[in-house]
Amino acid sequence: MNSTNFEKWVREKMLQNLPPSSVVVLDNAPYNSVQADKAPSKYSVKSEIISWLQRHGVFCDPAMRKGQLYDLILTRIPKKIFFKIDQLLNANGHIVIRLPPYMCDLSSIEVAWSKVKTYVCENNVTGDLSLKRLLDLTTEGIATVTAKDWERYCQHVELEQQYWEWEGVVADMIDSIIISNPNDSSENEETFCEDVESEEATDFSDYELARPL
Repeated sequence: MNSTNFEKWVREKMLQNLPPSSVVVLDNAPYNSVQADKAPSKYSVKSEIISWLQRHGVFCDPAMRKGQLYDLILTRIPKKIFFKIDQLLNANGHIVIRLPPYMCDLSSIEVAWSKVKTYVCENNVTGDLSLKRLLDLTTEGIATVTAKDWERYCQHVELEQQYWEWEGVVADMIDSIIISNPNDSSENEETFCEDVESEEATDFSDYELARPL
């Protein structure tokens, strides 16, 4: 599903089925992370860069080099990133909470999908891998996820306190394995240099010994 189709699905399906003032938890999947009015990159075509600058009220001469135009963009890139789906949900009175990257254990949808995939594997006994068969089994599997299941899945991902405890344990472990050197590193370095100089002063190479007097 591309970003355009996903946005259409959000408008036509998701928004119509959400209760008022819902809290929507999103992960960082690509279709959830489409930026609103994303600034062009230095690899974008020149016309796209000029169009973006003009929309943001930045005067630019079309005769300017592409690098000069991109320098103007760098002065106007917003510090905060806004996502299209967040704006759609916020505009309709909903609150969006985003999960940290690579933290699927905090997403209840992952637990639900695990049940659905298990259903598909257990019931695809004929080995039919056609798209229609997989779609039918997936639809059947989704129907098996009950409201009671969702309640358990949401409780399963409430790990905030556990993560706080883990963070403290990791910090304590790191502190405990740091070994402090009782000797000052600068003194060791000076001693080493003096030893090297002393060896160099008394070390005669074969070339020097073979030179005529």
